[in-house]
Amino acid sequence: MRIYGSLTNRMIEEMSNQPTPEVGMPITVCMWSDRVVYNITKVVSPKRFIVDDFLAVTLRKNGQWRFEGESMNGGAGIVINRADEYRDPSF
Repeated sequence: MRIYGSLTNRMIEEMSNQPTPEVGMPITVCMWSDRVVYNITKVVSPKRFIVDDFLAVTLRKNGQWRFEGESMNGGAGIVINRADEYRDPSF
């Protein structure tokens, strides 16, 4: 397995026992060294929800949440019910 980006982000992504998504819950999207927070605005099904009225998130077979259209093994990691925004100042 190839490790990339921030170690903190990779550890956060691997959190298990994520809660069932509900409207109003924050999500943290982990990208390379940054983390961005969005809010769930619509729950379509237990395996799909919409954040900030325009991005769809789906639960994959491997148990991880990913933005719709991203590959199962790549893309940004998503953690439900955690608001932990961080912008790396070195970029």
